[in-house]
Amino acid sequence: RGFVSKPIHYGSYRAAVSTRVTSHGWPFVTSRYFAWRDGMKVNPQWTMQVAGGYIFEQPPAPPAKPWQFPPPRVLPTTPIWSGIIINSLFYAVVAFIIVRTPFWIRHLIRARRNRCTQCGYPRGESSVCSECGHGAEVVTA
Repeated sequence: RGFVSKPIHYGSYRAAVSTRVTSHGWPFVTSRYFAWRDGMKVNPQWTMQVAGGYIFEQPPAPPAKPWQFPPPRVLPTTPIWSGIIINSLFYAVVAFIIVRTPFWIRHLIRARRNRCTQCGYPRGESSVCSECGHGAEVVTA
């Protein structure tokens, strides 16, 4: 998120321009838009102008100071592809860990109890399960 306010000159008239660059996404930024309001001579209604986004609702009347304008409700439409790709990989790893963890825990519990890690049947002294035929090393505790 960034914010810049700087004066610019239109002929002999000095007008304040307020610009806001807003980025969204977690853990990495995936989209952004640029919003600005310019001086009263150029834009007497102080309506918000947006590039790279769709405005849902304009903020109320202008504030006392141009740099204090409230942010509009905007749907950002400018993608940041590197952030999208990294976030997709991040969430894929998180989902994989969440889905696989119960199976890993069940596998470890069965192996410590000297049961078949596939079906849970007691192994005895054999290295092959007599129920399902799954072969594995016998774990001694």
